[in-house]
Order: sequence, then structure tokens, then C-alpha cells
Amino acid sequence: MSHNILSMNSVSHTLCQSQFLRILRSMKDLKISSIGEAVRHFRKLRKMTLGQVADQIDGYDTGGLSRFERGEQGIAEEKLRQIAVILEVPMALLYAVAD
Repeated sequence: MSHNILSMNSVSHTLCQSQFLRILRSMKDLKISSIGEAVRHFRKLRKMTLGQVADQIDGYDTGGLSRFERGEQGIAEEKLRQIAVILEVPMALLYAVAD
């Protein structure tokens, strides 16, 4: 799956390109290498529990989110989009670590 992650169109209007690149570099330094690990990283930065995130997504539970974060289970793009909104993180940033 290839994504044009550096396009300004793919970056939230609240996050400028330099901030996006700085965050991306810090994630690489932290050895975050999957979308699930990125979700866990941002969830913990927001001091949110698995339950607090999963409860806001219809048809998703804490176990499913936990398995996704650990790389044991995939996720539908719509659910990932909902997680990005909940965590206030651009989708492009979540995808960037998986490229």
C-alpha cells in the first residue's frame, strides 16, 4: 500500500508540514514501525485507555483494539479513520510509519 504522505493535502490543516515531519522523525526514533504501534503511541500520549477509545467506535471492543495495536489483527479503514479523529491525529501520520 503506497501513500503520498508528504502532500500537504494529506496533512490535517491543524498540523503544518514541518510539524508533521518532526513528529514522523520522532516516531522513527522511537522504533514505531506499524500503524497499530502508532495508534498505541498517540493513545498513550493522550492518556486514554483502550476502553476509552474503543467505546467511541461502533462494533469495536477493547480486545480488538488491543490486538490491532499489537499487530495481531487488522482493522477496517473506517475504524482507523474514527480512531484518528478520536486521537486527533492525521491519518497520513498513522500511515507514514508503515511505509
